[in-house]
Amino acid sequence: MLTVPNVLKEFAQLLGTEVKNHRLEIPEKFGRGYCAGFVFNENIRMLIFNYELNEDLIISNPYDDKPDSRLLFKFQNIFPITKDLPMEKDLQLMPSVLIATMHMSMAEIPVHTNTATINIEVDAHYLNGLFDLTEKSLVLQSLLQNNQPLLFEQIIYPSLHQIAAQMVSEPIEEIFQLFFLRVKAEELICRLLMELARRNEKHIYDLNPQDIQILYKVKVQC
Repeated sequence: MLTVPNVLKEFAQLLGTEVKNHRLEIPEKFGRGYCAGFVFNENIRMLIFNYELNEDLIISNPYDDKPDSRLLFKFQNIFPITKDLPMEKDLQLMPSVLIATMHMSMAEIPVHTNTATINIEVDAHYLNGLFDLTEKSLVLQSLLQNNQPLLFEQIIYPSLHQIAAQMVSEPIEEIFQLFFLRVKAEELICRLLMELARRNEKHIYDLNPQDIQILYKVKVQC
């Protein structure tokens, strides 16, 4: 079974390096930091980005399946701050997650110079089969049905932040790595869905063209 996402292999090839134990170290001549990627099973995969590049790069889209059935959960501002920031800017860096349906295709993926996120992709049909959505929140119903372009943002509370921090900082023996990270990824998504179920939106609207551009920018970093 493939356990390393193709996009990570493409990125390594572009940088003239290789993926070792699901991790790609950014060569010094290109910048600093790392990327890590995991395909847990056919329903869920994860990419961890924590790097700074000297310049933007573009890689070809390595998808060999159709991503339209997947939901993207992009956790941001959960890594420790490594440089001094002005107070007013620091206040804007609240840990949060962007949740997007994935209804677009593309041939190229831009790789931005400064990225620190955990991106988890989950098959919407898989999630939808786990829950009885009768009388549940409109947000969850719309999201898990995944039949329209949607984008939500949710603040990450300390309990969720702690799980995400464990995923990037807790040392795990290689033999347990995939199992540990899959369990944590599923726990993170489950707790996030519990938070989303508390939202009381009465109407859900398709994205307009400007919103779609925003969604595109979110998706291409997955």
